[in-house]
Amino acid sequence: MKLKTAAWVIVADGQKHLIFENRGDPDLIDLRVRDVDSIELDSNTATGTDRPGRFNIVGNRHIAVEQANRKDLDKARFSTHLANEINAAAEAGDLKHFVLMADPKTISTVRSHLSHKASERMVREIVGDFTNHSIGQIEKAIGSA
Repeated sequence: MKLKTAAWVIVADGQKHLIFENRGDPDLIDLRVRDVDSIELDSNTATGTDRPGRFNIVGNRHIAVEQANRKDLDKARFSTHLANEINAAAEAGDLKHFVLMADPKTISTVRSHLSHKASERMVREIVGDFTNHSIGQIEKAIGSA
């Protein structure tokens, strides 16, 4: 894939995101770090260890309800925050084109919260966890996409 000059590459996993900008040309990608953000995930044991709650439904039937997975909730909230940053950059005109590289859950969450304007600027999604890869490995993955 050829990546336009000034296009962003957003690498995320729900707990960390890296935003790069291509300072090279479409034939020679040169990614430079633009922004990095991450969160610490709380332990699920902080939410309690009681057995799941039960609710009555019709008659004497009961259903069990799982406890919320605190880590999943925090990752979804962080991914939504990333989508809001992308939306703001698209509205401000700072973002012309971008590639999103993330795991399927993060891609889904980010995509569902993108504005129409930001969605139009996404040129490619690359599924995978690249947050701990080197810039060279990320550039190679984009080049082979």
